[in-house]
Amino acid sequence: MLFIYFKAPFGAFKPFQSVEMLATVEFMTYSAAYGFLLGLAGINSRDPRVKSAYINTRIALGTFNLPRKGRVLQQLHKGKPSGEDTERAKGRKPKIDIFWKELLYDGLEGYIGLDNHELEPLITQGINNPQSINYWGLPFMGDNNFFVEKLDIVQEVRECQWFSLLRASVSPQNQRLYYLSVWTDYQNSTNSKSLLFRLVPSPEANLLNRDSDIWVPISP
Repeated sequence: MLFIYFKAPFGAFKPFQSVEMLATVEFMTYSAAYGFLLGLAGINSRDPRVKSAYINTRIALGTFNLPRKGRVLQQLHKGKPSGEDTERAKGRKPKIDIFWKELLYDGLEGYIGLDNHELEPLITQGINNPQSINYWGLPFMGDNNFFVEKLDIVQEVRECQWFSLLRASVSPQNQRLYYLSVWTDYQNSTNSKSLLFRLVPSPEANLLNRDSDIWVPISP
């Protein structure tokens, strides 16, 4: 097992949806964490071979406090100029819409737990000796405008809350639930998968037990 501490000033982890609806869930998702870790290892997550090569990966997510959620205004450029609009647009897209974009801030901090003996040394090398591997991209917090501030492999995990898979036998009364993406299929969105989670404290999480509900398999 490997535990990675991260902290970032901003982040956005969007559900699979239209670009005009730029909402974000409350924390990093499992599918985003998986892509983030592959990036640290210098592996292109969109390579079809990745699906079979790392099918046994399991991830856990811990947070000290859920970050705040805010909104900013952004321009969305649509369409291609044609006819009379071609000259007027001067090569730019003729239609511009203003819309809200949600983001996370003030408290985007926690742990990513990884259980995969093949990936663990690659990620350790990518964090501790990044110049030794060829990155295909930069690690970012769900949106390529938001980058990580601190990133460390830790030996001791501080007390926090962990996302735990909600089982049918559990009745989460007076608890908030979170719908987080576990797998995103960019070719066929019907194959994407999201599941319900609840937050549990570290003692209940049973962190070192691989059968604990905090360890979620990442698979199509």
